[in-house]
Amino acid sequence: SIVIALCAGLLLPVFSGGLLVTALRQNQQASELASFAEDKVSLLANSLNGPMWNLDLDGMRAIVEAVMLDRQVVRISIRDNDGVSLLRIEHPARRIGKVWSSNAPLVRNGSPIGSVEIEIDDGLRMIESARDRRFAFLIFSGQFLLALVLILAAMRQRVLRPLSRLVAFSHQI
Repeated sequence: SIVIALCAGLLLPVFSGGLLVTALRQNQQASELASFAEDKVSLLANSLNGPMWNLDLDGMRAIVEAVMLDRQVVRISIRDNDGVSLLRIEHPARRIGKVWSSNAPLVRNGSPIGSVEIEIDDGLRMIESARDRRFAFLIFSGQFLLALVLILAAMRQRVLRPLSRLVAFSHQI
């Protein structure tokens, strides 16, 4: 019963702390991904103004393909003011998690000339997060076992050994 109480006392803070850290990390990752999507779409909007104004599809394709090198980017689409799709590049195989999208207007000399939309997948970050959680679990498990062994060794040294000497002495009397 002492061992069960020790285990509960050691594991309760680990589990509650682990749940809190996981929740905080997920919120942080969500805000980082939203910020990442906004940064990417802003960069695209600034880069695509010239090629869009000139309707240079090769220039637009080169810029979009450079951004698509990032494995988190799933889809980029460029539309004109009438909503007609001028360019759309997509890698559906990259959709392994939750998809975040962001769009921005393309503006030239204060006039809207189109829009760009980007989709970003959080699957790679979730895989990395799961790997980090497994590693943390191994560390916490090792700490738990080490603490349990040290506590039991201290109990044996400080409580059980003197108690056994006391019992042996009482049998002699």
